[in-house]
Amino acid sequence: MPHPNRPLANIFVSSRSDRLNTPVQVLTPRTPHSRNGRAEEGFTEVELDDLPEYDEEEEEDAFLSPGRTPSSVSPGPASTAFPPGYRSRGDDREILGPKVRMCPSGLMLAERLVYLSGAFFVFGIFALFYMAFQRDLEDNGFGLAINYRHYYVFPLTGAQYAHECERISWFKEGLNYWDPPLSGPTDVVHHDRRLKMHGHSPICSSTVTYQLDGHAGLATDLALMAQVAALARERNSTFFIDDTYWTRGRWVDYFEDPINVYPGPEPGCRRPPPEELVACPRSARHWVVNSHTAKYHLNSQFSERYEDSSAQGINRRRPIYDHAARSLAEIIRPDAHNSALIRTARSEIASILSLPHDSHSKYAPYIGVQLVHEHSISHNTSTPSLKAYVQAMHDIWTRLYPNHPIPLDSDTTAHFPAPPIAYLATDAPETLRHYVAAFPASTAKFALDLSTDAELRALAPEHAYDPVFFAEVPTAERVRLTRGLIVDLALMSGLWPEDGYVVPGATVCAAGLNACELAVIGLGWERAFGFDDAKEHPTGEVDHARMRWVPLGPQTTRWKGFELPFHKGIV
Repeated sequence: MPHPNRPLANIFVSSRSDRLNTPVQVLTPRTPHSRNGRAEEGFTEVELDDLPEYDEEEEEDAFLSPGRTPSSVSPGPASTAFPPGYRSRGDDREILGPKVRMCPSGLMLAERLVYLSGAFFVFGIFALFYMAFQRDLEDNGFGLAINYRHYYVFPLTGAQYAHECERISWFKEGLNYWDPPLSGPTDVVHHDRRLKMHGHSPICSSTVTYQLDGHAGLATDLALMAQVAALARERNSTFFIDDTYWTRGRWVDYFEDPINVYPGPEPGCRRPPPEELVACPRSARHWVVNSHTAKYHLNSQFSERYEDSSAQGINRRRPIYDHAARSLAEIIRPDAHNSALIRTARSEIASILSLPHDSHSKYAPYIGVQLVHEHSISHNTSTPSLKAYVQAMHDIWTRLYPNHPIPLDSDTTAHFPAPPIAYLATDAPETLRHYVAAFPASTAKFALDLSTDAELRALAPEHAYDPVFFAEVPTAERVRLTRGLIVDLALMSGLWPEDGYVVPGATVCAAGLNACELAVIGLGWERAFGFDDAKEHPTGEVDHARMRWVPLGPQTTRWKGFELPFHKGIV
């Protein structure tokens, strides 16, 4: 039996014989690995119970004295050089010899310093990141509150809203398009102003605002606005337009006030205070979108949400077309003055074509043409050449109107209005002159600058449009040029049609520009892509023999519905 006061911690499990005064049984030596494993195992409980009682001092003296063999042990024939519990040669140095202190090498220290430095660096960056946003995002009970304390003028500009979107971009949007951010609800602090106070209408409970600032072309703003207005309808929010910083003046100088044509779910409610408008995230109560921030919302997640995933080809974009078409028909409508100008221009074309203005022949045999110059092109698009325009006009007229052939250049009997009949929309007089000179004098060509109506002719630009200097143009001239641009867009694309007034039979435009994207809305889905043959088109492949939307650009050009702007130039 073991000594009752003997501490087990002093038993050396890798010692020599377990019976000091008795001959030991020979064990077959194992491999070093097996012996090491046995030694590290130690004794089992049964082996510990079989240990003899002996004095601790003798054990320590026998086992811990280097070079000394216990006198009671007499190696003989029944013994081997490997008594029970023996580990392997050299193992006794670990126990009996002096302990060697392992000092970390210089390389190990360097590695540890690198790891520690990296950890401190990451922690420091996180701390700075947190402190940078702490003043802008505060806990407000419902989630994280956006604080605009470092701004003094509201609403913010388009660039400032984009900056705020960047600042909180680490708060990722939700998994689905309308989900709140993964970090939780994020919004500015709202004051309870919904109750009627002093006879005033309450603030709308949910709004979507499109902000105009002049840093994008009019067609770009209209294309983006059409999608944003559709999102307001889906979200059941009241839609507003903010023109505080618009370089073209007031929205109601050209278009109907949206609140009059689309009152929304809360008729009569008032705009929210400008300091409560939030650009990101889109789940904010009063969401604002502009040409700077559209990239955060009309992105790949938008396409995943609103494309028809069950359709093929161009048919996948049909829901996006439907959204824009409804917005441009119900919400984004020219005011009475601009509508009258559009009717005047359409009547002029109808009279030249010997078609009365109340004719039932809606699709007139004329082609809308968007003539562009270098300032009209975005950063990733090239300006179509004059040769490309001329060739496209010949090709599409021959394809669509074979019964009205284009006269040969040598045909002196041709008279006005000879085909190809075209309405030329352009903001550069020099570009217009080059096109006119490329066709015989008998060819019918319409444009603001060529109109017989004095009011229309007054809307024509006197020099090429340059967005960089547009803000420096006198206000009255900016209003005049904007009215002319709206008339051009309607006559070139067929937007805002009215019963009894003609629209183009086809449109030739520059791929990559939003005026070209909007032309599909004016032409109509079926006519634009050649689907108006009363047949099914499940593959969504455009019928090039019948299509009436002709974008000049890469052969792989596909309709998107809108082009996100690039703010170093007009798009």
